[in-house]
Amino acid sequence: RYTYPAYIWPRSLAPGTVAAGSTTAVTLSGYGFAVGGPLPVITIQGEASIVFSDVEVVDAGTISATMTVPESVPNGTYSLLMETPGN
Repeated sequence: RYTYPAYIWPRSLAPGTVAAGSTTAVTLSGYGFAVGGPLPVITIQGEASIVFSDVEVVDAGTISATMTVPESVPNGTYSLLMETPGN
């Protein structure tokens, strides 16, 4: 179950699969993203070694970022968490 404040809601991550040992450009789609505000902090629940960098709010419904998944991360399904600093 996901709980997000009403003003920010990520709905999908594309591509849907990112291989271990890779760095991939990803797009998060949703709504309520703050253009020009503080950048959201994106993490993967239970897997701190997966890192999001170069995060950019393109518009209120799109975020682009670079996702780095170390080789040591086991295959599986993970939950994405997103927080906006100060909210």
